[in-house]
Amino acid sequence: MSEQQSQPAADTIARPAPNGYSSWPDYWKAQEMPWRTEPEIDVERQHYLMERRAIGVDTSRGAFPFREVKLNRADVEWLLATHESGGQVGPVQWNDPNQKEDALKRPGINLAYANLQGAKLQGLPLANTCMVGVIGGRQDSELSSGETVIIRQQTAVHLERADLRHADLTKAVLSGAYLNRTDLSWACLVNAKFSTAFMGGADLFRAQLMGADLREVNWDSTTSVRQAELATKRKRWKDAPQIGDLRWNDANLTTIVWEKVKILGDERVARQRKDENGKPKKRAQRDEEFDLAVRANRQLVTTLRSQGENEQSDRFASRALRLRRIVLRRERKYPRYLGSVFLNLTSGYGYRPTRSFITYLLVVGAFAFTYYLLGNNVNPPLDPLSAVVFSITSFHGRGFVPGENVLLNNPLAVIAACEAIVGLLLEIILIATFTQRFFAR
Repeated sequence: MSEQQSQPAADTIARPAPNGYSSWPDYWKAQEMPWRTEPEIDVERQHYLMERRAIGVDTSRGAFPFREVKLNRADVEWLLATHESGGQVGPVQWNDPNQKEDALKRPGINLAYANLQGAKLQGLPLANTCMVGVIGGRQDSELSSGETVIIRQQTAVHLERADLRHADLTKAVLSGAYLNRTDLSWACLVNAKFSTAFMGGADLFRAQLMGADLREVNWDSTTSVRQAELATKRKRWKDAPQIGDLRWNDANLTTIVWEKVKILGDERVARQRKDENGKPKKRAQRDEEFDLAVRANRQLVTTLRSQGENEQSDRFASRALRLRRIVLRRERKYPRYLGSVFLNLTSGYGYRPTRSFITYLLVVGAFAFTYYLLGNNVNPPLDPLSAVVFSITSFHGRGFVPGENVLLNNPLAVIAACEAIVGLLLEIILIATFTQRFFAR
């Protein structure tokens, strides 16, 4: 690698600000680019970056404009300022009213496989930026652990120890990136794609992760997600991140406000009938997405329970069971599906005790009403209170035959026997459901 590639020109740091300005930041503010803080890179460096940018992307050959090129903040600022796409010049900025309609589709700069180790990129508008770094050819599962690390180190975009505080990385693609000890605090990571990225020791304090793709991301015990925002209160049904197969590795999740997260992004995506391009999903794809949604909820439940967050883990355990019910229906396993529906209606899978009480009242009330209608067949006739008492005792298998000379083949006695069977089945199901729930902890 040439020295031009390995490091930017040294005189970019020493260049004085233009005449009439006390500093470069003041100059850039006057140029309506307040996110720029560094001196303009020299002409030689500009030409080099333009030549690199002109290189076409060829994924089959692994050709990318800035592959293995060492870039610093001054380089990235210049690339952003001169970026052309969608008929506009400059970075993609979601808060710019002039770009609001086009920002969704307008590509950002392509920094795939670049070397940004230790770069000071705080506050930069990096929306829609491509910083992808993935293994070509073989998948991780086909490699040994040693091979995986070596290949990823050779192919990933390197952002170790980079400073991305307050940066706008909306819809940025960082799949497979090396983000070890990267500072992402207060960064806007809405709808960003981090799948398979390495984030050991990364700082995500107050980071906005709404809608982010965190599937198969690697965290560790030093990854900080203190007060990270996973969903907004008003859109908690729509914007939680996808976390299927995220490797938590003892990362502390107790500081995240889980109450805002109604459902995980994995479930949201699975329930959508169309993909990102608006095309109808195939059945196999939706089946896979629902399976992943079930797994994501169960994985989160296990991690939250291990950290003492039982109340929150119960919510996601319930979601996993509901999603499993959908999977059973899609797999046409109707007996198990109907059993799951029954458990949900009668007890909410053990997480809704109120439903059990309501079920009890409905069964007892229905049978009591039946006994009252048939009460004229016995002597003396049953009044409403007697019908209720008879229904309660019959439900619990302690029934008696009211009235005088009532034979066992009397409709009243037969229905009471049926209620005793229903009561026994309900008691068995409810005891088993609640026992499984509490002992599962």
